[in-house]
Amino acid sequence: MSENKTDLGIELEFYPLESRTHGEILGALGEVLGEDKVHPRVLGYTESKQPRYTPFWRLVHDGSLSYHGIELVSAKFAPWDEIEKAVNCVRIFTDLNRMKRNTDCGYHVHIGLSHKYHFKRHYDIGENLGESRGRRSFLKSRNVKEFDLRINENYAYFQPVFDALVSR
Repeated sequence: MSENKTDLGIELEFYPLESRTHGEILGALGEVLGEDKVHPRVLGYTESKQPRYTPFWRLVHDGSLSYHGIELVSAKFAPWDEIEKAVNCVRIFTDLNRMKRNTDCGYHVHIGLSHKYHFKRHYDIGENLGESRGRRSFLKSRNVKEFDLRINENYAYFQPVFDALVSR
C-alpha cells in the first residue's frame, strides 16, 4: 500500500494477442509490480469484488468482452507510478488491431471520497464504507453531490481527449 492512501482504482478492458495467455500476462505483471501484489489466477467478475482480492492487482473475466477479452483491475490504493507500470506492461500483450476494429473495450477510474478529512469529520463512515451507518447520509450529502457534479463537468470538458485514448 502506498503512503498516500488515496482511494483510487482503475479497470482497463483489453484484448490480448491470441498468441499470449492470461497466465503470461499475470507473470509479467508479477515481474513488474512484485509477485506479492498480483493475484496468481484470473478471477470471475463477481468474485473479484470480494474484499480479500481488492489489495491485489488482478485479471478479471468481464462479460461485456467477447472471446479472450480480459480486464485489468488495480489494487485498491494503487499509487500512480504502479498504475503506469501496470498499463505499460499490458500494452505489449494487447492486440491493437483487434481493438481498432471494435468498441468493446474501455476503462473506468474509481476515486474514493471517504478518506477526505471533511467527510471523516462530518459522517460516521468507519473503515469499511459498506458497513457504516453513515453511508447513506454520506453518499446523499450535498458535498458529495457537488464533487460529483464537478467531476462530471471536468469529464465533459475533457471528453474529446478521453475518447482519443479509447479504441474506436
